[in-house]
Order: sequence, then C-alpha cells, then structure tokens
Amino acid sequence: MKIQLKPSKSGLVVSLLLGLGAVLAIHLLSHGLWLPTRRSQTLTSVVPFGKYLFPLAVIPLTMVLPLVFVRLQYKMTPLRLLVGALVVGVCVVLLSLLYQRGFILIGIILFLWMLDRLHRLSVKRAVTFGVAALVLLFTIRPVVNEVLTISRPTVDTHQDQNVPLRVTDFVRENILSKPNFDNADVWPVVIDFVKRNGELEGSGYLAVPLRFFSPSLRNELNVPTVVDTLNSYYWGESYWKTNFGFNVTMSQELYMNFGLIGLFLGWLPGLLTAVVDRYLSRLQTVRDYTLYVVFAGWVCGGFTSDTAGIVQWSVAILLFALLLRAVGRVRLTSGGINDSPASGKGGRLCADRS
Repeated sequence: MKIQLKPSKSGLVVSLLLGLGAVLAIHLLSHGLWLPTRRSQTLTSVVPFGKYLFPLAVIPLTMVLPLVFVRLQYKMTPLRLLVGALVVGVCVVLLSLLYQRGFILIGIILFLWMLDRLHRLSVKRAVTFGVAALVLLFTIRPVVNEVLTISRPTVDTHQDQNVPLRVTDFVRENILSKPNFDNADVWPVVIDFVKRNGELEGSGYLAVPLRFFSPSLRNELNVPTVVDTLNSYYWGESYWKTNFGFNVTMSQELYMNFGLIGLFLGWLPGLLTAVVDRYLSRLQTVRDYTLYVVFAGWVCGGFTSDTAGIVQWSVAILLFALLLRAVGRVRLTSGGINDSPASGKGGRLCADRS
C-alpha cells in the first residue's frame, strides 16, 4: 500500500489568497479593532460579517502548512524552502492574532501526518516535533501581543514606563501565570446546572442548525446551543454582550441533555471516530482538496467537542474542499501541472504507508 501526492499550484495559491483576503477584509471592516490588544469582545462580534469572514480566514490559513509541505515534496529548492517558510510564518502569526492556536496545532498535526505517511516518522522525531509545537503554541500569542503593545504604546499608571521589561517578568506574566489552554473546570458548572435546572432532555440539539448564524439570533429566537445555555447560566447577560465563553465537550453535552444515561452513550463518539480513522488509514491518493477532507476529519477531534461546533466547522471545511476540487477541474491551456506520468511533467511521490 502506497500513498500518492498529487499537488497543484492552484490549491496553495487559492488557499493563501482566500486567507489573506479575509484577514484584510476583517482589518478594513473593523478599522483594526480585530487585533487582540484592541478588542474586548469576540472577533465575530467586533467585525461586520465576522461570523463568515472568520472561518474564511482561519480555515485556508491553517491549510497553508500542509499544502506548502506537499509543494516542497514535489520539488525542493532553497528558494522554494525560503518562500515556503516565510509564507507559513505569516500564516502562523495571523492565526495567533485571531486567537486560533488550536488551528495552528491542527496544521502541525496535518504536517506530521503527511510526514509520517511519506517517510515513516520515528518516535524520536515525533516527540521532537511535538515538544517544538508546544513551545511555539505557548509563546507565540504573548510574544505577538507584546509586539503589538509596544508598537501602540498606552499610558499605564500602574507601571513606570522607564523601567525596561525583563525577559523573566515577561515569561512569568504571559506564559506561566496565565492559562494557555482550556481546562476541565467546566464540569462543576455542568453538574450545578443540571442539579438546579434539570436535564435538557435532548432539546440542546435543536439549535445545531442555528450554529451557522450569530448568537444574537439564537438569543432572540430563544433557541440556544448547549454552549450558549451553559455560558449564559454562568456568565449571565455579559455572555450575550461579549460572546466570550468556555467550550463544552460532547460528554458534558450528553450529560446536560440526558443526565447519567448520556454518559453511557460515549460509545457513539468512539464509533464515529473509528469511521474517520478508517478513512484516513485507507487513504492512498492525496490531492489538495483531499487534504481539506482530512482536515475536516481531524477538526472533529475524536468527536469530543460539542455537536454544533463539530457540524459547523466540518461543513465549512468540506465546502472549501468542494471549492478546491472545482478549481482543480479547470484546466489551463499552458503553465499547468500535468500529472500524467507519460508527459514527463509533474509526477507522483510514493512511499510505503506506515
């Protein structure tokens, strides 16, 4: 069993242009208020059409990393390597500014998945890449925020501006003292909600289609998702005003809907995960749009997130896959890549599947 890479110029170019174009539109429409140092609400609340511009930015920017890897596997030159590194660096910084380190992690996972399928990634190298990814994810957001703060100085009455910021102070304040990832503290809120209000008896799934629309619409129609319900219970009206809140896992969602019985339905997410894993293990030909389908499989995260979030992001990513497939069907009369082995142009990369 072998894996075949069939890259195209259009996949990387279209993804990069869509992602950068969406970020540019976000910046212009919000007059720069989308930057994390300038907003006190979620990006989708600050930016007009943010509900749609946000995924239009983060999805293709995430895919740049594996797509650059595919192009470099097709043909490696020092210039291509330099340009690829610069492009990936820009996308990582933009995703960090969008507060989407989770998508950066998925991009790294897709890269490692491709590397393993082509070159049988050893445990030592996998651990090295994993540690490097964790260090990157821990540090990139506070570093970028600090750069933005320095470039846009403000009057701070609590700190002497003449005192230079020491590296140790920066590390302690931004990395060690602040939470970097979600934690398990949501469970006490879930248990308290069920104890006080009872189980939702499945009504929490009625708002899944409305996840594609703004929270204000769900609030107006009084059809909240499970995430809306739990966050509004904990934060009150401030949740609906800022849209800031914590995530809810699928096990917590099942418990909120069906109580203890819901916890015994944990086999269902496991079964769905097995279906996705079976597809990924049997995949032999990888094109640009195929990588988006793989991305949709990874973003499900073993079906641990809430149902509405999984459906929303999976559908959005699969729409990108359809777009790239449609673009790939457009054949140029010159300058295109011919994957036919007889043509002598382009070609295929093969390796034993691990």
